[in-house]
Amino acid sequence: MNFYRNEYLKLQQDTLPVARDLNAYAGLQAVLLPLVVPDAQAQAADLAMSVFLATNAPLVTDYKITAMALSNRS
Repeated sequence: MNFYRNEYLKLQQDTLPVARDLNAYAGLQAVLLPLVVPDAQAQAADLAMSVFLATNAPLVTDYKITAMALSNRS
């Protein structure tokens, strides 16, 4: 019983930083999304869709890999 309890506690400790990072990422996206416009319409204060996607695709991939690893452990 102690083995499973310890495994659960380790998994919980490993999950907390990922959840915090994902929460911060979501907050940032809520601020950035109103600035995203199609590339052809982008002006100085806007964020072009291609830039937004190029920046976020690797981040989302990293979150997916981390989440899958945590999921496989549970």
